[in-house]
Amino acid sequence: MNIKIIDYVNNLFVNCEDTEKTKDLKDEILSNLFDHYNEALESGLSKEDAYKKAIKILEEDLQSKEISMAVSK
Repeated sequence: MNIKIIDYVNNLFVNCEDTEKTKDLKDEILSNLFDHYNEALESGLSKEDAYKKAIKILEEDLQSKEISMAVSK
């Protein structure tokens, strides 16, 4: 499942320039995804359900940040 999570994050950045800032952001997202994934596994979810839950949390977080940025403009 680790490869699936890494592939997901790599796909998020497929059209981004490979800068230090991009690498840092990618690392932060990976770390957060793995944390959420492991927490879901510890709560008893299957690997696939834990993956889906981690992705859902990430997408909700990204969406709320987009909304915050739009409101603060």
